[in-house]
Amino acid sequence: MGVLLSRLKDSHGNYPPLLIIPHMPLKQALQCKEAHLNFLDAAGNMFLRIGSSILFVAGMPRPKIHETDGSFKALATSAGMRILFNLLISPELINTPYREISLRAQVSLGSVSHTLESLASHKFIEGHEKNRRRLIQKTALMDLWASNYPLTLRRKLQAHRFSTTHSEFHADNLPSGSCWSGEEAAYRMIHYMEPLTYTIYSKSPMDVIKKYRLRADPQGSVEILDSFWPLDSQQDCAPALLVYADLAASPDPRCVETASLIRSRYLDS
Repeated sequence: MGVLLSRLKDSHGNYPPLLIIPHMPLKQALQCKEAHLNFLDAAGNMFLRIGSSILFVAGMPRPKIHETDGSFKALATSAGMRILFNLLISPELINTPYREISLRAQVSLGSVSHTLESLASHKFIEGHEKNRRRLIQKTALMDLWASNYPLTLRRKLQAHRFSTTHSEFHADNLPSGSCWSGEEAAYRMIHYMEPLTYTIYSKSPMDVIKKYRLRADPQGSVEILDSFWPLDSQQDCAPALLVYADLAASPDPRCVETASLIRSRYLDS
């Protein structure tokens, strides 16, 4: 693979954008091919342009990950996803009492216990002594979280769409307790593409609706979802992991490409 990737370099020695994702559905794979966006996934699907040659594989099913004893399926529940997200964006949280984790993730104490036991049994937690535990294999955990987010947690966040006539909507500051994700967050983080849709996470959606006089519209460009982590009053954009997950799940090749840039800038280490 190293030799293959080295041949992707252009005449100036630079790599074109390459999206690495747990699984690329067939429809999105075809869109990436049409947009000439290179990608690889864990199932063997790929689109790679190497000089005048093209490698294209699509339609391979999503691989099963960490399901040897079934217990890791706890992370495919909305509660497990909330817990894992909060642990990934606040690594110090893993050494706090279970009650603190349950309050941050807005889940039951039982869910916290079950999820942490699942993480430990699959070697994603290192250390057992108090105040000395830490998450390991974080890249694999972020991939797992991002690929499962649209299928489990996102659909339970009371998402609603709206339209707006506010001419400066995207340039404005949101009310306290709300933040941007998706295309608008990506634009603010890396200034790569002009947003066409607007994703907002909020503790008080009505504050956003009233401020911008949004109108309910199933085809509207504005989407508001419930937040599921403690929002800082000064937080302009959602954590990079969530922005990446929202973009990577989009059928728009522009968003998939931007997801790759967000990942390389903020998540890969």
